[in-house]
Amino acid sequence: MDTHTWQATDWVEVGPNFATLVPMDVVGKGPSGPRHAGYTQVDGSSGGEGVEIAYDELQPKPRRRALPGNQGLHRLTWHPASQLTVEAQAELFRVLPIISSIAFGLDTAPYWRERHAEGFFDKTTEFTLIVNEAKRLVGWATFRAFTVTGHRCLYLDSTGVLPKFQSRGLISRIQGYAIIREFLKIPVRPLYLTLRTESPVIYRMLVGVGSTNIFPQPAVSVPQTVREVGSETARILGQYEKLIEAELRIEHAYVELYGRDDESLPASGDPELDRFFRQQLGLDDAFIVVARLTLPHALLWVARRPLSRGGSSPQRRGS
Repeated sequence: MDTHTWQATDWVEVGPNFATLVPMDVVGKGPSGPRHAGYTQVDGSSGGEGVEIAYDELQPKPRRRALPGNQGLHRLTWHPASQLTVEAQAELFRVLPIISSIAFGLDTAPYWRERHAEGFFDKTTEFTLIVNEAKRLVGWATFRAFTVTGHRCLYLDSTGVLPKFQSRGLISRIQGYAIIREFLKIPVRPLYLTLRTESPVIYRMLVGVGSTNIFPQPAVSVPQTVREVGSETARILGQYEKLIEAELRIEHAYVELYGRDDESLPASGDPELDRFFRQQLGLDDAFIVVARLTLPHALLWVARRPLSRGGSSPQRRGS
């Protein structure tokens, strides 16, 4: 472990061994209690197999379902997430900075500190953990449902899985479950899917809903309903004042949480789309991407195309 003077206000310090510390007032209230002695160290090898979590003690008990095609992996779902007890939330805030820091190779403490302060679980419609046979946490996914002038919307919030479990379609399958669940409430009406991203790769994965149903688009004006959905998404993120509504673009979307240390963006393989993202987005900007889904198209799309391969970083890929 790197030499470090641990402070009670520290959440995560990511180094060669991903040394991690959470506030004592949070640790003391968690189901695992004092056994963590104030901090948890997760090295690259053990962290790669999953992060220890006392999920059997989380209350209320979640719905537990096997993930087809992934032997030994299960999803634990709370719907709504606001039903989680204070103690359960404390345990989750202990492990989420750890697993996401390992998953993305960067310090995600500022992100989770921000989510904690805004009342993350009270505002989350659905919260899912992915666990393995050893009862270790390997991934997570969160969603928030809302309405805008009578239109149903689903925001794809923070998601991710550990590197060893990526490229299995785990997150896309869980996202598909959440999308279909929202459709089943009122199947005859469309659903607006939203996310924040600077990645043309994530954008291209949404093309399964039909290219005319995704915004923003090059050289195409954003319809008023889509603007309203994008504006509400920005309010949810606490970034409405940074939103350029006509472009669905949030200026300096990431700088307060992380900032970028390079000017590279992932390439989608579509030159026009990649050029559109590079020309429109500043160093720390992001788009609010809005996709309009109907049930028949969504069923076909969810069955054939993943939304993501391995998860999205709260910093750079989708959040």
